[in-house]
Formats: sequence, structure tokens, C-alpha cells
Amino acid sequence: MKKHSLILIAVVGLFATTFSSCKKAAQQSSITYVNDTYTPVNITVGGSSQTIAVGGSVTFIANVGTDVNVTASTSGSYGLSVPWSFPDTFPQVSGDNISETIDVPAEYFYLKAVNTYTAATVSLIVNLGLTAQTNENMTIPNDGNTYGIGYYYGFSNTEIKATYTDNSTLLITGITIPNTLNASYTASL
Repeated sequence: MKKHSLILIAVVGLFATTFSSCKKAAQQSSITYVNDTYTPVNITVGGSSQTIAVGGSVTFIANVGTDVNVTASTSGSYGLSVPWSFPDTFPQVSGDNISETIDVPAEYFYLKAVNTYTAATVSLIVNLGLTAQTNENMTIPNDGNTYGIGYYYGFSNTEIKATYTDNSTLLITGITIPNTLNASYTASL
């Protein structure tokens, strides 16, 4: 009898171990956000925050079907901060991943500038004379390199005025800003 009771205890112990390892783990899925902008994006998904490098991506993992609020923003050294806020839902199937791009809306453009004049700039006015006018005190060296400035609202009558260290000015008119996602314009100063 002792022999059978040891075997029974061993079988019950094996069954208990197997049963406990069969408990269903939380099923998870993921969302990958891709940065298509000109600057890093700070993103918060359901309370967890990360920074997405330019051209890079970050992945968030949660239980399948989880609804989350997403907030994000990006900005250049000058200009406006571009915000996003939207609801999102993790895929319903465990292990699935969806990929979503972060794009700057069409009402903005990213300003770049190259200064080939004989003096550096001391200021830049973007959207001169409009309610969206932005005055920036900035130095853009006269070295012929292209510098990323920042995001601004784009209008059909956007004008840019540069003032230089020698007190001369340059007014750029007739600017065509494409009304597309992730638009940019390079000003030749």
C-alpha cells in the first residue's frame, strides 16, 4: 500500500504543477508610433511617456483591446509647438502590432533657413503683418549652411522678414507653402 500512495502523491503533485502553469497570462498587443516630423516627438500613451527620434519609432505594449488617450507634441528651437491628442485602441488579437505615423498637420510648415548674405541675422519675423506673426530674436550665421528653425502656421500670404547685424533687412514674399502633411520651406536669406 505504501508504494501506491507514493505514486498517487507524485501524480497529484504533477497535476497540480501542470495546472498552475496553465493559468492564462494576460494577452498583450502593441502599437508602434513612427515620427515623420522634422523634430523629436514627446508622446504619452495611457500614462507612459517616451520620446521618438526624428525618423524613429517607439512601441507601447498593453492588454489586447485597451483603450488609451494619446498626447504628443513637437517643436523646433523657435516657433510653435505642434500638439496632438487622440484616443487609440490596442489590437484585439494577442501579439498583433499596428503602426501609426505622427505627421505635422497641413496648417503648419517647418521653416529652414540658409544665410548666404554678408552678415548674420539678428531677428526673423514669420507671417509678417498677420495675426499669426511670430517675432524671433535669433542668429543665423552667414555660413551657407541650412538650419532648422521651427514650426509656423502656413498661409497663402506668409511673408518672412530677416534683419541682419549690419541693420539691413530682407523681405521674402510670394512664398508657396505646400498644404500637405509635414510641409517645409527653406528661406534663402
